[in-house]
Amino acid sequence: MASSRKLKYASEVSNPNKSPINNDVTQNMKNPVVNHRLTILEELINNQINKENVQIKQLQDKIEILEEELQQHKIQIKHLEDQVMNLQHCNSKESTMESIITTNIKGNMENQSQIDKLRIRSYIKTRWLLGLTTTRVHDELTAGYRSGAVSYSAKDSLQEWQFQTRSDHRLAEIKSMFEFDRTCPSSFGSLKISSSSSDLKEIISRASINAYFDMICRDDSTTVEIGEYLNLSKENIFGGTDYDSHNDKVTFVNVNLNQSTIDLADNRVDLITCFVTLHHVPQLKLILSEFVRILRPSGYLIIREHNCENKRSLTAKYLNFVHAFMMIAHVGEFADVQRNHLNQNEVQSDDDSVSHTIDWKQKKLNIIKYTKSIQYRTRTEWQQEIENVGFHLKATLEYDQSTLKNPQELFYAVFQLNVK
Repeated sequence: MASSRKLKYASEVSNPNKSPINNDVTQNMKNPVVNHRLTILEELINNQINKENVQIKQLQDKIEILEEELQQHKIQIKHLEDQVMNLQHCNSKESTMESIITTNIKGNMENQSQIDKLRIRSYIKTRWLLGLTTTRVHDELTAGYRSGAVSYSAKDSLQEWQFQTRSDHRLAEIKSMFEFDRTCPSSFGSLKISSSSSDLKEIISRASINAYFDMICRDDSTTVEIGEYLNLSKENIFGGTDYDSHNDKVTFVNVNLNQSTIDLADNRVDLITCFVTLHHVPQLKLILSEFVRILRPSGYLIIREHNCENKRSLTAKYLNFVHAFMMIAHVGEFADVQRNHLNQNEVQSDDDSVSHTIDWKQKKLNIIKYTKSIQYRTRTEWQQEIENVGFHLKATLEYDQSTLKNPQELFYAVFQLNVK
């Protein structure tokens, strides 16, 4: 009996396929229920592996995002450090300016009104921003007080002082647009940005200006100073004029306001300035089209205009009074009228309006006719008119009312020409 069992065991070991146990497993694997359970188990394992792979991928993405955020934080920290340094520089500059202002106001203007003190403060800031040294600014003011040029007690002295510093003020304002620094508000002098894109890093690129046109330049010195600031030669400094004018540093260009034409070639300049001129243009759309024609692609247009409704607003009445006064007194844009007689078919000359050979009644009629021809617009209306011909607004700058009164509602707007 024992020997037969041993033989049976030896037979099973030598031939496992004939083992009863293996036969049971083989039969179970052929069982569909078992196969189904194995399939479900395999799917569960695969699903779990897939979930874990997704979680791993999500963690990897989060790590990448955190690394990017870390890099951004480092950049922000660097930017804040730069801002702190700029503010420290500005504070130092402001402190020096305030020292000059305080010294001069206390020493020379103790008996002057608050508005006069604001005017002298604006003058000092302008001269400082132009790069003059502390000593130079102080010496200028001291000499001005002694000579009476800086005196607000006499209207004629005030007018003379304003005329002497007009080009300096305009140049300082234009420089602030080229040397834009959002982190240093004092870099704008008496101006402040009232509208621009939040990510604006530059208003105008100084290096991109190779030729410049000043529309109705009148005061040649302003045109020259801006051109020289831009490092341009006479051949690339153009002064638009509607009367004969001569300046060795400006190339004069005839402007016919009546026909809205500018005697310049296509794509000739990179920058156009219009200082309180456009409200006198009879056909604004035509002259704006001329700007587009003479500007190179991506060129700039700077306007300085009144923010005024054209109807019977208080500002419009005030501006009409100012124009009438200047026509009678031969000042401002009417200062050179008498010595510049136009015999061409251009805009009606203002000579007739201020001539001493006609009676006062006729003068009044001419003044009324002239002021009625002026076309004031609001800031929004100016923007719409200019954008309609192919420009987009870069920035709007207005005068800081806390340092300079602005009864004429003047403002600057910088536009850039879209792709032609």
